[in-house]
Amino acid sequence: MSCTQIADRDLILDFVKGILVIIMVIYHIMNYFTTASDTTFTYVRFITGSFVFISGYIIAVYYEHRFNIDKHTTSRRLITRGGKLLLLFTFLNIIINITEVGNPNKALGLSRYVHDFVDIYIYGTPYRASFQVLLPISYLLALSPIFLLFSCLYLYAYAVLFLLVFFLALLATPSVNVNLIIIGLIGLSVGMMSNSLKYPFFLTRTWIIVPLIAICVSLMGYLDKYIIAYSMGIIIILKLFYDLGRSSNLQTHLNQLIILLGQYTLVCYIMQIVFLQGLVFLLSRRRWGLGYETISIFLITIIFLSVLSLSIRFLRDRYTFMDKVYRLVFA
Repeated sequence: MSCTQIADRDLILDFVKGILVIIMVIYHIMNYFTTASDTTFTYVRFITGSFVFISGYIIAVYYEHRFNIDKHTTSRRLITRGGKLLLLFTFLNIIINITEVGNPNKALGLSRYVHDFVDIYIYGTPYRASFQVLLPISYLLALSPIFLLFSCLYLYAYAVLFLLVFFLALLATPSVNVNLIIIGLIGLSVGMMSNSLKYPFFLTRTWIIVPLIAICVSLMGYLDKYIIAYSMGIIIILKLFYDLGRSSNLQTHLNQLIILLGQYTLVCYIMQIVFLQGLVFLLSRRRWGLGYETISIFLITIIFLSVLSLSIRFLRDRYTFMDKVYRLVFA
């Protein structure tokens, strides 16, 4: 995928991440506020795998060249970033279990959290911890230098790597974390292949892309039970989102907002859960159907995340100290 670069950023990739943030908000609103059935959730559950996949893709796009120049420094950078995500995940969950603030539904007490260590950190058992997607991403970052060793090979070798990772997906495993790491490695291998493609294929007509996205999302309801089918669905959907970004005017106010959300994906991921849990506590009423109430919650949450992201960008631009703090925690 070619890049529209400003300040060393691929704005189209930020656009895709911003779209994922918006879908993530929809997913959590459905989870916290609505009576949506399990069947309905199957159409948005691709969001978890998409975040891990795109993390692997970004590792390849932004670090493969750096890795070839300086393997030691780049490996240390990736492992450090993985370690920081692991510490952030642990810190947030300890705070939640001590204070029951942020996600009280997951606050089972610190002793129970320690007791469930293997279930949380190895198996990724659902409902045992908050911000669970941070774990496989942190593991993926730490493991990625091993797979970036393939970056000195040619395109056909990347295809072999891609097939090897898919072979891993055939091995049955009870670990959600392992399955998501495999999806991330698929994203990394796809990124390595795309770095070598001189003439990648893009759709350029919005009127074609949007219906294709709708069709693919509807099909995800049938693909989420099998990791290979799930991964292929994610690849196609993210490719269509990327093509949508290429075919859109990224200078419009709406697209600039989506890009901003994409640039602060990690902050938005954490804070939207805290914000929505706060709304659950304040409203404390029965769940709604999918109607105007949930649309209102969605708009309020997007406004909150937008103001938060704008504020962080302003503070980072204005104060060097704030930029250093942000990079220390999130970069």
